[in-house]
Formats: sequence, structure tokens, C-alpha cells
Amino acid sequence: MLIEKGNIPEAIFASSDELAVGALNALLDNRINVPKDVSIAGYDDTRIASMIRPSLTVIKQPIYDMGAVAARIIVKLIDNQDVEEKYIILPHTLIERQSS
Repeated sequence: MLIEKGNIPEAIFASSDELAVGALNALLDNRINVPKDVSIAGYDDTRIASMIRPSLTVIKQPIYDMGAVAARIIVKLIDNQDVEEKYIILPHTLIERQSS
């Protein structure tokens, strides 16, 4: 819809790699150059992100660490221990590829 109206953004950050791939396909179908005209980034770093062309710039989540932290908290709850952590911030990684 934005493309039809000529309102093409400079960049798109999608909440998942799958949505970013959809945006990438829509842009390419309309002969819009990625990354020259529009940069695209996704979130997750799924396999498809590195397999498509242009390959997708992504934010990679620390999935293993997220699971380990969640498991530790669940064990504390099962053992009726206090869970002091209200918020846990884990480092994410920007992986720059061809789409930006």
C-alpha cells in the first residue's frame, strides 16, 4: 500500500525475519532496490535470513541464554525460592548483511 502511494520509507525494521522477507519480496517485486533505495532488517537470525538474496541484516537473540535463564527461574519457583530478578537484559547482536 505504501508503495502504491509512492510513500517508500528509507528503512524497514521488521519484528521477525519472516516479515522482513515479505517486505523484501514486495520491494523487489516493485523494482525497488534493496539496500540502495530501502534498507531492511529483521529480528531473530533464522536460516532464511542468510540464504535469501540480498541476505538480511538482523538482530540476533541469545536464544540459548534466554532458555537457560528461564529454566533457572522456573526451578526457583518450583522450589518456592524468591526470584529477585524482575527484569533480565541479555546482550543481542547486530549482524549486518546485504540488505542494509
